[in-house]
Amino acid sequence: MTVRDLRAEPDDELLRRFYDEVMLPSFDADELMDVDSFAKGVRSTGDQHYLASVALGEDGSVLGGIVGVLYETTNVLLLAYLAVRPGLRG
Repeated sequence: MTVRDLRAEPDDELLRRFYDEVMLPSFDADELMDVDSFAKGVRSTGDQHYLASVALGEDGSVLGGIVGVLYETTNVLLLAYLAVRPGLRG
């Protein structure tokens, strides 16, 4: 397993795969931000931005990931999403 930091190593294709393959099936629509807002938050340079790490299998499949909201001014990190690909949970 490999863990990729999407903020330190920007990868729009991997971000989209994580969103489509793990986040969408894991959360109801009213619980989940849209993919464009997610991508913008990861790329943001403002006081508030997202940190996202994705776990990949040896074959490159997305296994799961974690998303946090970092508030730079106060140095506070809030967990926003933690999800594992359906079928791998338990």
